[in-house]
Amino acid sequence: MSIITETLGDIRLDEPRAYRKLTLFPLIRPVEGPPDYLTLDQAMADSSIKISEVSESGNVPEIRFENTGSKPTLLVDGEEISGGKQNRILNISILAPAKETITIPVTCVEAGRWGRHDSGYRRERDRILRSRLRAEFEEADHIAFMRMRRTKHVAVTQSLKAAGSRYASQAEVWSEIEDLDGDMGTRSPTRAMRDSYEQRRQSLEEYVQALPMVKDQVGVAFALNTRLVGLDLFDHPHTLNRILPKLVRSHAKEALREPESVAEVASTDAARDFIGEIVNAAMTSYPAIGLGQDLRLESNQITGGGLEARDRLIHLCAFVEESRPKGRSRRSRYWTHRSERRRSH
Repeated sequence: MSIITETLGDIRLDEPRAYRKLTLFPLIRPVEGPPDYLTLDQAMADSSIKISEVSESGNVPEIRFENTGSKPTLLVDGEEISGGKQNRILNISILAPAKETITIPVTCVEAGRWGRHDSGYRRERDRILRSRLRAEFEEADHIAFMRMRRTKHVAVTQSLKAAGSRYASQAEVWSEIEDLDGDMGTRSPTRAMRDSYEQRRQSLEEYVQALPMVKDQVGVAFALNTRLVGLDLFDHPHTLNRILPKLVRSHAKEALREPESVAEVASTDAARDFIGEIVNAAMTSYPAIGLGQDLRLESNQITGGGLEARDRLIHLCAFVEESRPKGRSRRSRYWTHRSERRRSH
């Protein structure tokens, strides 16, 4: 029995909670004692970590993570860190060892240099770039939106299979941000995912307030109307408590992109079926960056991954594979100018 099957077998699925088009299913398991690691926000607050570029010139798909503290730090797949030469998201979940420095795989979520060329736009872009230029990084209060995390997981799994690396497709990630801006009517002079979150902050916080954590909750399955789309599970309620607002914002972004329609609540049976699909997905394991094992999930219906360390499943995330009608491509590519995309609608 795999650790994913064993862990999900111990989970109780609580009653669904819904707000507008987003349904949340709490995953319940009582856990005693505190976690034996810090989350990224805790480590930042303690000043026990330092995140920086790998060198003066930098390397887009990598950053340097120094943990000077006495406990490991949990870095969660999709979390954004802002600063350095460009904002990045974490490609995988990592348990960074105490008293060690490691190089971690990331993907840029601020294309910046692919802006329009009119002088007013360029001046605005340059002003924002100067304001964000910092040698070190800081934690953002959000995680990559669900579609980006799903796309990234597929690419990272293929990268592991082909080359033993954990790189995502930078072009696909930038394309996802272009599509998000187009769907939501947001705008960023530096093509930054962060700006879309900031421009929809009030709406996102309504979801966060409406979908709080419940007692003994260690995870959550999300649905958009009746469609189950994603799941995140942690080893401890304290961890979920710190990450849940980020996860709700991530899926609320997708809810805000949905076409106008009557909101529906997904069924508990649908959530159980989704968890069953995760259990049945093929699992492969690779030595993790940092502590433990990097787990990858694949099936015709599921893509995802997890982190096993210290004899338990620290984090699991899974997403329903995107279904796109045959012959249909993405509406935009990362190099498409915003004005060109508007003309095509």
